[in-house]
Amino acid sequence: MAEKIGIDFEASVKSLEESLKRIEQQAQKTSDAINNVGKKLEQQAQNTNKAFDEMGKKFDEIDKKASNSKTANPVNRGGGTFHGKDSSPWGSAVPNAFGKALDGNFGSAGGTLLGAAAESIGSAFGPVGAAVGKMVGKVFDKIGQKIDESVDRIHQNWISTHYLKNSIGAMDKGSFDRLYGNITSASSQIGGMLNSETIQLFKTVAKASGSTNVDQLTSDSVLAGQYGKALGMDVNTSGRFFGQMRMTGMATNDAQMRRMGMVIGEAIGRTGAFAKADEMMSAVSNFATASTRYTLTSNQKSVEGYTGMLSTMASGNIKDVSGVAQMLAQADMAFRRGGGRGEASWNFRLGAYQQGLSRNITGLEVQYLNEQGLFGKLRDVVNKDSVYYQTANAQDRARMNAIRQDAASRGTLDKPLIDSYLKKLEGQTGGGALMNNAMSNDLGITMSQAANLRLAHRDYGSGDRIGNELQRLTGRNDLTAEQVVHGASFLRASKEDLLVQAEKLKSGIGFTNSLTEDERKELEKAIEKGDKEEIRKVVVAQTATRNWVKDMGERTEAAIKENKNAIDALATPVAEISTTTKEILNHLLKGEGANEDGDYITSEGGAG
Repeated sequence: MAEKIGIDFEASVKSLEESLKRIEQQAQKTSDAINNVGKKLEQQAQNTNKAFDEMGKKFDEIDKKASNSKTANPVNRGGGTFHGKDSSPWGSAVPNAFGKALDGNFGSAGGTLLGAAAESIGSAFGPVGAAVGKMVGKVFDKIGQKIDESVDRIHQNWISTHYLKNSIGAMDKGSFDRLYGNITSASSQIGGMLNSETIQLFKTVAKASGSTNVDQLTSDSVLAGQYGKALGMDVNTSGRFFGQMRMTGMATNDAQMRRMGMVIGEAIGRTGAFAKADEMMSAVSNFATASTRYTLTSNQKSVEGYTGMLSTMASGNIKDVSGVAQMLAQADMAFRRGGGRGEASWNFRLGAYQQGLSRNITGLEVQYLNEQGLFGKLRDVVNKDSVYYQTANAQDRARMNAIRQDAASRGTLDKPLIDSYLKKLEGQTGGGALMNNAMSNDLGITMSQAANLRLAHRDYGSGDRIGNELQRLTGRNDLTAEQVVHGASFLRASKEDLLVQAEKLKSGIGFTNSLTEDERKELEKAIEKGDKEEIRKVVVAQTATRNWVKDMGERTEAAIKENKNAIDALATPVAEISTTTKEILNHLLKGEGANEDGDYITSEGGAG
C-alpha cells in the first residue's frame, strides 16, 4: 500500500511539474505584451524631470492614461499577431503592479498580471482559446501569491550571482546568464537544493579552488553537492574539500575530481564513521595542502596513500579520525625533514632506498626522496617531467635516467617510500619492540603509535588501493556518489553485517533495480561457500550497483525545494519587469531623464 501511495505521489509530482512547465511557457508568451505596456509607460515618463512634489501628479496622469488606453497594438509573435479587447484587463493590472513596485514587490499584483495575461492570450484565439485562457488564469491566480513571494527571492539570487560572477572574473558578455543558468541546472542535478543554496555552494567551491572557469566551477560544485548529500553533511564542507583538491592540483580535470570522490567516499565508508565525514575531508585536504606547500608539486598518489592509511587506522574500535590524522601528519613531516637522528637517519634512508628501490640511488637523491613524505614514490623524483629532473644538469640527468631504468626493471618506481623504510628497519631491528622504539625516535611518535602504524601498514599496504576497490569489484567508473558511499560502507564490515545486507539485496526492498537472476545466484553461491572475503566482494559490488529508493525525508526536501525553484522559474518574467520598473522609478525620483536614445537603461545594460 505504501509503495502504491509513493507511486501515486510521484506521478502527481510529475503531473504538477508538467503543468508548471506549461504555465511557464504561457508566461513567456506574455512577456512581450508586458514589455510593450512597460515601454508605453516609459515613453510617457521620458520627459519627466520635475521635482519630487510633482511625482504624485505625474503618476496619477500615467495611471489615468493607462486605464483608458487600448492594448490594440499588434504584437509580433513569429509571424502571427493578437489584439487585446477595448476593455483590456491590462488597464488596471499594469498601473497597479507598477505602483506596488514602489514598496519593493508586486504584492497581489503578481497573480493579477499573470491572470490577465492568460485571459488576454486566450482571447486572441477565439472562444476555445478564451476558455482555456480563463482556466489558465485561475491557475495563475492560485499561485500568484507564491510567485509574488519568489520575486524577492529571485532578485536576491541575481544580486548574489552578480557578485559571484565578479569574484571569479567572469566579465565576458553573457557570463551572468550562463552562470545563473548553470546554477539552476546544478540545483536540479544535486537535488533538494534551493537556487540560493546552490549559489552559496558555488561561492564556497570558488573560494577554495580559485577557479575562474564557469563550467569547471559548475561540475566541481555538482560533485561536491552530490557527495555532501550522500554523506548527510553540509554541502559547503564537501565544497571546501573538492575545491581544495582542485587548488592543490590533486585533481586537474573532471575525471580526476570524480576519482577524488571515490577516494574520499571509500575512505569514509571503510571507517564506518559517517558522522565524522567532515573530519575525514578536513584531514585529507590538510595533508594535501601541507604536501603541496612543502614541495610545490602535486602528488595525488601520495594523498591516496595517506587517505588509505588514515581510513584503515580509524576503522577499528577507536574512530578518532582527527587524532589519527594528527599522528600521521606528524610522522610524515618528520620523515620529510630527514628523521630525528640526524646523519644516522640520513644514512639509514640511503640504505633503505638502495635496497628497496634502486641500487643506483646516491646521497644526492636522498633529500629529494625524503621530501616526498612517507607515501611518496621514486617516480615523483626521477621522471622526466619532475621539477628535479628539469632543473638537473647533464650529470644529474644521466644518474636519474639510470635510476629510472633500474627501478622500472625491478618494478619499484611506484612503490611507496614507507614500504622500503619499514622493511629496512625491520631487517635491522628484527622487528618487535626495538623496531617500535626506532620508529618512535625517528618519526617523533610514541611507541604505541608506531605499533599501530605497523599494523595498519600490514593490513592496508600503504599503496594507492583506495579509490580503486569499488571500480575493481563492479567494473564501473560511473558510480554515483550515493552508490560509492553505500558500497564502501561494507568494505570492512563484519561477516554478520555482510550477511544481513545479503538478505536485503535478495529481498529487493529499498532498491529500484532488484538483483538479476545471475546476481542472485552469485550471491547465494558466495553465502553457501561461507568465505567472508568472497561474500564481501559480492555484497559490496551488488550494493554499489543498486539504485536506492528515496526515503520520505529526501522526497519531502526535494518536493519543497524543487517546487520553489520551479515557481522561481515561472516568476522570472515578473521579476524582470519589477527590476525594470524600479529602474524607471529611480530615474524619475532622481529627476533624471532618458539616455541620448530616448530610452531608460534596463538591468541588462540595454535600452528599456
